[in-house]
Amino acid sequence: MARKKGNQWYLGGLNGKDKLQTLKINFDFLGKGNFKLKLIKDGENDKSFAVKVIKVKKEDVLNVECLPRG
Repeated sequence: MARKKGNQWYLGGLNGKDKLQTLKINFDFLGKGNFKLKLIKDGENDKSFAVKVIKVKKEDVLNVECLPRG
């Protein structure tokens, strides 16, 4: 799911399966240039989160591993 407010994009996804799943995020909706992405994803277990900031551009694809039911 993706929504835009002003110049900010908000992306969300979840794993509804009982096994590990990798979600693939394409950034082909972005304009030219580099963009800062704050990624909040499953941590090492079902009680934690991991946060990192990376730069992405229109051509990038990001694979995000999601825990079961994560």
